[in-house]
Amino acid sequence: MQHERWKIVTRLLEQVKGTTGRLVMAVAPRPLEVVLYETPVLAKGQPPHNPLRGFVQEAVSLLEQPTAAEIAALLHLPTAVVELVLGNLRQMGGAESGMAGRWSVPQSAPQFGTGGSEPMIWRRTRRLLCYWPQRQVLLPVLPRMRLRDLVELGVHKLQGEVADWYDQIASWPDAEGLKRGRPDTVRILPLDVAETTPGSGHSATCAAPDAPVPVDEVLVTKCRLDVIALMWASFRSGVWEVVSRLWSRPTPSDESEGISFAPGEPLLGLSLPEQLLGGKLTLDDLGKLFSPDQQAWRMLLCNRDRTSPLHRDLDGNSRALIIAQQTDAASSRRWKLLPTSLARDARLICWTGI
Repeated sequence: MQHERWKIVTRLLEQVKGTTGRLVMAVAPRPLEVVLYETPVLAKGQPPHNPLRGFVQEAVSLLEQPTAAEIAALLHLPTAVVELVLGNLRQMGGAESGMAGRWSVPQSAPQFGTGGSEPMIWRRTRRLLCYWPQRQVLLPVLPRMRLRDLVELGVHKLQGEVADWYDQIASWPDAEGLKRGRPDTVRILPLDVAETTPGSGHSATCAAPDAPVPVDEVLVTKCRLDVIALMWASFRSGVWEVVSRLWSRPTPSDESEGISFAPGEPLLGLSLPEQLLGGKLTLDDLGKLFSPDQQAWRMLLCNRDRTSPLHRDLDGNSRALIIAQQTDAASSRRWKLLPTSLARDARLICWTGI
């Protein structure tokens, strides 16, 4: 079983792109029991460029609590277009309206202009959260799972322990959330457990970007997730910077090969692979790979008596830090995975020079 997993890692290395640096190590633990929540969240990001936001927001400030019709008359635009932009501004916190339909710009609102540099904003969107109950952390999977995948896994009602876990994730303080894998660009919204009845005004409440999430809007499923973490190193400002990235997929059935692995967002540091290796194990000894001592890094390898064809190159431009000499001209193997003393589920990555 473990041998097959390393064959998958080798195939992934032939395809992987998109992360700057030189490959260092792969971590391939057994599949993880996780919970997937597909849910509305507040996400911070750069909005699509739309000069109308700036014009409409400025008109609101100039006219002092105007109606949409008054803004449309000033800008010589159809009222329907102005109402659409105002709704967009309200969603992003750039404008608000009173009971009489008059608009104003909140004091702390992001200021939209007509140039190319729009302010970062918080807006309501749907995200996929991957919670690993055993470690009580969020894993960086794709921001949103493909609908086909979710349907195949089966969606369940948010109740019982999965609802309790969701509440825990939403209650983490900012510092705790960062340690547990929740990006500072994502805010988890609390659950709205109120019963929805016709005419209750529930949908109007949910129009606010930070409104609580109705329970029936959260899609949840438990699954076994196949994960592979790859690590890169880049030399920046005089120090080596290590970045980890997780590739994942729902575990395929015995009868199928399953879907392909998909990458999540890259994370700076060693926290992700350390979590996958059990949480108690630290990878501080990985620093030997970057030591000026030309032999210190070999202490990371198992079977060191058979590693003479290998050498470490910190100054070159190869795809990995460890390079093997090509001894067989007919061989097509470009990657080798070297067992390491760091952990059973980890391999140092070696590039075969050609």
